[in-house]
Amino acid sequence: MTPVAGGSDNLVHEEDNFKADLELNDSTLKVSLTGRLDTISSPGLLALYREAEGKGNITGICVDMKNLEYISSAGLRVLLIMRKALAEDSDFSLINVSDSVKEIIETTGFDTIFC
Repeated sequence: MTPVAGGSDNLVHEEDNFKADLELNDSTLKVSLTGRLDTISSPGLLALYREAEGKGNITGICVDMKNLEYISSAGLRVLLIMRKALAEDSDFSLINVSDSVKEIIETTGFDTIFC
């Protein structure tokens, strides 16, 4: 992790078919996902999230899925862990969700948890 001026911390995890960029600014975590979040890549995202969690109190999470091509149940599980770590009234949002990823989220019923 490399600290960035202005009170924010950036963390990056990159694999062959997946990249996660996390930016912790004060108590808001912005997560940008690229590629395929599946059984292989989800442990890397979880580890990165745990690292960010250790840096400070996270009171809001925004997950940008603009470049996410696919999400498996393992990826949904990581997002659920992130959501459940927040206080009930905290902001958790998924933005720029593609139609294919949205269909997976809706088919699994996770839209009732995240949206």
